[in-house]
Amino acid sequence: MTMARWQSTIVDSKGNVLPAAQITVRREVPGAPLARIYSDRSGATPLGNPFPADSEGFAAFHAPGGAYRITAQLGTVSRTWRYVAMGLMAERDFVDAFLPRGAWAGGTTYAQNDLVSHDGFAFVSNGSGNVGNEPQVSGSPAAPSSDADWTHVGTMGTSGADGAPGASDVVGTSTSSVAIGTGTKAFTVAETDRG
Repeated sequence: MTMARWQSTIVDSKGNVLPAAQITVRREVPGAPLARIYSDRSGATPLGNPFPADSEGFAAFHAPGGAYRITAQLGTVSRTWRYVAMGLMAERDFVDAFLPRGAWAGGTTYAQNDLVSHDGFAFVSNGSGNVGNEPQVSGSPAAPSSDADWTHVGTMGTSGADGAPGASDVVGTSTSSVAIGTGTKAFTVAETDRG
């Protein structure tokens, strides 16, 4: 799976570089667990968490799409970035369209950018040949999450109730009797809200 990258040169509030600062990456979810991070874009090589910045204060990691809390610390100096959004969607232009495919089905093969609904949430396939990989929804209340195969992109709402007829509704009740025939006819309509 191809993953997004975060990188930064770690500095203190005065702009001084912090070589070998310890970088801790947590998910921005209840409990803030340590995140699974990787040193490569394909996610083949796990990276320790926390991990040190290099001798010039540079730090980088790759992770699946989501929101992260990133903390850099060296001695008593600490800096935290909250709700850092990561994901491949930042690499896509507006012209990359999603192809609606309806409800997710286990036997269907999905291509990259195929959009499905699953348990009330919308997901986009991260790659081609995506078959049998169920979009992740867990917990109570249900919460979706992105993974190697699917990116959560939204919530599917339920259909609302039909609205009341508007003033342009042409159905009404006539209070006058009009004989069938040619020429102009006039009707008096009982309803006051008709156009």
